[in-house]
Amino acid sequence: MRISAFLMLLGMALICAAPAHAADAKPSLVTKTVSGDEFVLGDGRDVKLEGIRAPFPETGNFPEKSRQALQLLVENHLIVFENVATDRYARSAAQAYVLKDNGKKDWLQGEMLSNGMVFIYPPVGTEPHLDEMFKLESVARHLKRGIWADAAYADTAADQAGMKYGHFAFVSGVVREAERVKDKVYLNFGADWHKDFTVAIAAHDLKNFRDKDIDPLDYKGKTIRVRGWIKREFGPMITATHPAQIEILDRR
Repeated sequence: MRISAFLMLLGMALICAAPAHAADAKPSLVTKTVSGDEFVLGDGRDVKLEGIRAPFPETGNFPEKSRQALQLLVENHLIVFENVATDRYARSAAQAYVLKDNGKKDWLQGEMLSNGMVFIYPPVGTEPHLDEMFKLESVARHLKRGIWADAAYADTAADQAGMKYGHFAFVSGVVREAERVKDKVYLNFGADWHKDFTVAIAAHDLKNFRDKDIDPLDYKGKTIRVRGWIKREFGPMITATHPAQIEILDRR
């Protein structure tokens, strides 16, 4: 009897803990766009577009432009979802699609990236369609669409990274040295790691690189772009948890 009760309680717990999928992904109308990556549905659900980020508030009028761009895409259209889950802020994080009258579905993440109204924010590597998202972001960046025409979203040279403490940034430069120290890997961009820009990869995150057949030590001598928050650890540092944060800009 105790075993049966336990199994019943366990089953109920698993059901409660399971991520939302088809049952919570019914087509819905948007009643309010919060930002370029978030909106509210008619049933009250707050939806975060998974894998992307709207422009930061301090970057002029781009946050409002991004919100307006999303509003134009979703206005008067039903929205359908895939890969729905609940994020730490109790929002529904999902890939979202506009359902057109002809039955066609327009991918919201793709549309916003193509227009240069959002960027991929910092990828954890498990986002659906991540490779496609990077291609779309790269084209928008190359064509200087939207935010990519603004200096706030341009690459910061590695030797200038100290000017971006406490900010999210795209930092590029040549990896001068790549070394393993006590199970961590450090990518150093200058001669003095005490003051120069560094990318750190923790021991428990190295598996993410191995899963992609990447040895971080092979970044040595390559020109890369890394995205993330810059903190002060001796000099400026970004912690990379997944190779999706790092783009190789040359193929030497």
